[in-house]
Amino acid sequence: MLEKEFKYLLTEDAYENYKDRLSWDKVIEQTNTYYDTEKYQLSENGITFRIRTVKKETPLIQIKLPYRKEKINYSKSKELEFPFLGHTLPKKFSAEEVRALLGDRASLFAGELIRLGSLKTLRMEKEPEEGLLLCLDKNEYLGRVDYELELEFLEEEKASSFLRSLGIYDKAEKIHGKKYRFLNAYRESRK
Repeated sequence: MLEKEFKYLLTEDAYENYKDRLSWDKVIEQTNTYYDTEKYQLSENGITFRIRTVKKETPLIQIKLPYRKEKINYSKSKELEFPFLGHTLPKKFSAEEVRALLGDRASLFAGELIRLGSLKTLRMEKEPEEGLLLCLDKNEYLGRVDYELELEFLEEEKASSFLRSLGIYDKAEKIHGKKYRFLNAYRESRK
């Protein structure tokens, strides 16, 4: 699956404003548990390997491969998903387990993957129009909290028009995804 999205970091006040101003279709609590090699080879190559857990759903192993950075706050990535059938999240994935899971794509990974930690998200979702999914996130990880607005879309012009209706224009600062922010905090905590 090819994912296209605009992302914006928000202040807590802006988050509360959007939370109260818009009607939301559903609220989801999810946890992303991140894995990488000891030398962060995946992250250095723009690859995310995580297990996403949502209550009452089968956990998913999700792998995001970089596709193309279009603008400073817009990215495309290719996502692979596999059900995780284990009972507890592993502390590591051996190189053999990664190869068995990914087959030909395993050449992207070198060595075993270790669990780095988790990021918990309280996500509110709204489908304002067909082909648009608006997500408002409160993220908690490693003693930090941040807020984010994401708009996933199929057609860029439709997404841009919707963002303008919210008062959001393409003058945003560069934003890094959740994994990048988590990894920076993780590296700082290891110093």
